[in-house]
Amino acid sequence: MQSSRKHATLAGSGWIWVVALVCGLPGASSAGAETDILYRAILRDRVISVNPPALVREGRLFLPVSFVRQGLGVTARPEPAAPTWVMDFFDRRVRFAVGRSKALGPNGEIVLPAAPFLQDNEVYLPAELLRLGLGLVVEVGQDPQGMPGVRLYAPGTRVTSVREGSHPDRERLVLDLEGESPFSWQRLEGQLQIYLPPPAEATPSREVSLQGLNLDHLTAVSRSLSPEGFTQVEVTLAEAPGVEVFTLSNPPRIVIDVPLEAGVSEPGPAGPPTPPAPASLPAGAPRWTVRRETNARGPLDVFVLRLRPNDPHWMLTVAMPEGPLGRRRSLTSLVAQVGGVAGLNGGFFSLQGPPVGIVAINGEWICTPAHEATRTLLAISKSGAASMGRWQFAGRVLFGSHGYLPLTAINRGHYQGDELHLFTRRWGQTLAGNAIYTRLVVSEGEVVVLKETAGREVEIPQQGYVLSGRGKYAALLKKVEVGDTARLDLRTNPPLDEVWCLLEGGPRLLVNGKPYIYSDVECFRADVAQGCGSRSAVGITKSGEILLVAVESPGAGRGGVYLYELVHILLRLGAYQAMNLDGGGSTTVVQGDRVINRVAGNSRPIPTALVVVPRPGGG
Repeated sequence: MQSSRKHATLAGSGWIWVVALVCGLPGASSAGAETDILYRAILRDRVISVNPPALVREGRLFLPVSFVRQGLGVTARPEPAAPTWVMDFFDRRVRFAVGRSKALGPNGEIVLPAAPFLQDNEVYLPAELLRLGLGLVVEVGQDPQGMPGVRLYAPGTRVTSVREGSHPDRERLVLDLEGESPFSWQRLEGQLQIYLPPPAEATPSREVSLQGLNLDHLTAVSRSLSPEGFTQVEVTLAEAPGVEVFTLSNPPRIVIDVPLEAGVSEPGPAGPPTPPAPASLPAGAPRWTVRRETNARGPLDVFVLRLRPNDPHWMLTVAMPEGPLGRRRSLTSLVAQVGGVAGLNGGFFSLQGPPVGIVAINGEWICTPAHEATRTLLAISKSGAASMGRWQFAGRVLFGSHGYLPLTAINRGHYQGDELHLFTRRWGQTLAGNAIYTRLVVSEGEVVVLKETAGREVEIPQQGYVLSGRGKYAALLKKVEVGDTARLDLRTNPPLDEVWCLLEGGPRLLVNGKPYIYSDVECFRADVAQGCGSRSAVGITKSGEILLVAVESPGAGRGGVYLYELVHILLRLGAYQAMNLDGGGSTTVVQGDRVINRVAGNSRPIPTALVVVPRPGGG
């Protein structure tokens, strides 16, 4: 079976493999005999099941319409005058009839070597109909391992934009493409997944994004890179039983429609009851509840703690081990350290132990980011009110006789170039000597008490700090004299009215009630952005209520949620703003002195936590 020069030229390069596995039926033999073959489809390295199976009869390949529809992205539907069918693929349309060896294609009549047939309620199409009518070149051949199979010529494509629209009788989502290409799709519980092969020899984009939609049934769409290098588009469906997927041209695009006649089912029960709290928990203390939900991979336990912004007795704070950065403690230890009644693990940390982002506790700046990205922060005021945003550190030091210098970082090691760092006792008792730096030791009274330019070790004062300059800032610090005043001005950009407690997490999950995930902007690794596992998050409702949330699969084994699934759990809980926290083995839920989620026997030490504590003067 030879492909035409016209179609080979239009398709470009890149093969999609559909690998055949012989069933081992008695009498199965070489091409030419009547042989039934069970297929699995492999789009490059992505496996797709073909069920019911494709068939080889008298040496000819026949594909089931169900696979043509969902494995290749072709729209196929019977016309009222059955047994006539219509197939559409971008700007090509084919009409055929079961049992007839002639079809009508975009260029006129098509004469087929064999007619489509019906078997076990499935219509089977000869591969020639796809090639001659739709330009989809499918051939019997071998895969790279020498297994018998068929191959499909596929150029691959990219998604250039995503658009939404509302029509009188349907909701619509449009994926604009760079060009035409076969694609696969599947409907799972609560979502529609579409996989598009990349263009040949293209460098795949690892951008991960999620955006909310202003529709009732199509509520969000995410784009990411699958492990096989395919563009993976996932559309979240709010109980939409009817979904139509088809293609259009000029420009090439995939369209997802939900007819508005489709009903919306009522949500199920919340799940299991609240877990028992420790007997020592004070009366009226905020308590975790547990909801039982399910996703495509099985059951989920959703732990939820709600804290009113005006609660007269309790508030949320950030906790971390006492002493220098780099120490990690169990969540139960951190809750006990600050006299808390409940806690959730906090932000991300490095292999050496310190947090990787901004942390401030009770007005004290602990550290600034160890990365250049601007990530999402949770800000808690002295009164306990919470807000969320992407604020940058914008500190400076004011010298009485020399103006001011901008600070690069707090309690972070020098890297290169021109830097001015601030070190406190959170770094340690001393700062190692190095002749390339100029160090100023500033007392609690904001007076420079020592200038070190010879590279000797300096002690960090208990209540003061050390300024360390590199490059041009080393030269500028040399102009400051012992006895000069130095005053810190530590703030954020944009400015916060009050910096009391700050904790960096990310990526952002909700902005003003809409899904919002741009992990590439916040520079998160793929395991955070695209992984599936236990998750922790913090949310804020429209009324200001704080939500602490943890999600995991009960029992042993693989499970958990993707970020887009976490988003919709938070929406169901009423969150209006939300951000992700460290997850996986760090996800830990504590009530009183007890870990109540499944990591109880192997709780990971962590450097930061969110803890519910008694409000000062709250009685």
